[in-house]
Amino acid sequence: MVTPMRWLTGVVMVAACVPGPLDEVGARCSTERPCSAPLFCAAGVCSLTPAPDAGRLDAGGVDAGGDGGVDAGADGGVDAGADGGVDAGADAGTDAGTDAGEPDAGDDGGFPVNVNLVRNPGFELGVAFWAANGGTLAGVRQALAGNLAGRMTKSGAANPTLASSVIAGETTFGMLFCARAWVRHFDETFAINLIIRERFADGGVNASNGGGGRIDAGAWVPISESLVTFGNGNGVDLRINTGTMPPDASVLVDEVWLIRATGTNCP
Repeated sequence: MVTPMRWLTGVVMVAACVPGPLDEVGARCSTERPCSAPLFCAAGVCSLTPAPDAGRLDAGGVDAGGDGGVDAGADGGVDAGADGGVDAGADAGTDAGTDAGEPDAGDDGGFPVNVNLVRNPGFELGVAFWAANGGTLAGVRQALAGNLAGRMTKSGAANPTLASSVIAGETTFGMLFCARAWVRHFDETFAINLIIRERFADGGVNASNGGGGRIDAGAWVPISESLVTFGNGNGVDLRINTGTMPPDASVLVDEVWLIRATGTNCP
């Protein structure tokens, strides 16, 4: 009888030392000492409710606070302050101020700078805005560029001159005008000169010396010229003069430009 009682007592004692899952609520736990199902180890104690994901170290809450805050503060803040502020201030102050202060920027007198002022410069409109004095003028398909070029032909004893239409405007002292034209002919060598003229209300002109010279037959040749104005003029125009031409000889002209340049030299 004694032995069974000891055995029963042992059974009772073992059963009393093994608590059920609900008795573990609040008990300490860890990865080495997990809680029994259906409990969870949350904040180091057994609980019926699992710990929220946002509270774990590998969750987005901690990362967003650490990485996002540091990056935005270091990169975004410093870059915007140093680069954006310095660059914008320096560029706006230097470029805009200098350009606006150029002598040519204030009053162009009707002659914008670095723009081709010649109307129909490539003769794509035929002979519009051009005229030949002492000869005839026609648009022909022997162009340097585009579809047409101008062809000035000697029709009498006089050597012809090609004249552009007048570009109206008010000149002031020291304006620099630059011109260029491409010319070609197929006859004996003779002179072809490009001239810029500043025109005045009384009919007088301030004409350049004439750029160009004796041109051999065959290839297209560029001729250039420049003029510094006296001022008080009411327009400018171009002339292409010819020297002694053989009878019925002709000159092809194409891609003419006339600009008012900045500075003291032609581009």
